[in-house]
Amino acid sequence: MNALGVLARDRGDREAAKAWYRKSAAAGDAEGSRLLAGMLSRAEVVAEVEGRLAERARRGDVEACVRLGRSRELGGDLYAAQGWYEKAAKAGHVGAMLHLARISEEQGHLRQARAWRRKAAES
Repeated sequence: MNALGVLARDRGDREAAKAWYRKSAAAGDAEGSRLLAGMLSRAEVVAEVEGRLAERARRGDVEACVRLGRSRELGGDLYAAQGWYEKAAKAGHVGAMLHLARISEEQGHLRQARAWRRKAAES
């Protein structure tokens, strides 16, 4: 698949090349992932990674939920971040509980922050 991506790229068809590299990366090929990353802009890389994390989160991967929460938090979307952290916290992820406690405290919701810290300590 990578060879087909290289051929497409060499003839100037960037979209076809990206499609072949995506197929290669989806099949677990590290070289395909590297080639794809080299063709994507920073925004496209972030979207690509978040798309894969979201898929893992939908399948129940708690760590993917935490990573998506952190990504949304760093992007300034605290509402979305809290949603992902809550999903992970409900699955027992102590780190997510502590993220929720910190965000709650920053928002002035001190009772809620204490509750999250208590739950984390009990887990």
